[in-house]
Amino acid sequence: MAWYVWLALVLLVFAFLTYALAKRVRLMMKYKNDALVESLMQELFWRGQTADQLRDSLGEPLDIDQKVLKTKLKEVWKYQELGKNRYALKITLDDGVVVGWDQK
Repeated sequence: MAWYVWLALVLLVFAFLTYALAKRVRLMMKYKNDALVESLMQELFWRGQTADQLRDSLGEPLDIDQKVLKTKLKEVWKYQELGKNRYALKITLDDGVVVGWDQK
């Protein structure tokens, strides 16, 4: 391989590591909890996770369905689009807290 291909590869790896380190530092400053930050860095989700934590873990959803009920706000956050209005991952939140999901 030519030297410029190696240089491009090294720069790409450096950029990725810099981004990951910056994200980890930002999350540690925000949450001050090693175990939580590690879970977010691994893009995990779980029952009881807040909407803010879910956003920090998986990023912005591609779509959100909202229903305002008498006693709560029910949302379905959609990720991993498979086709028109079809998603591989739908995460349900009640009042900003993960209560379940459907993963295909």
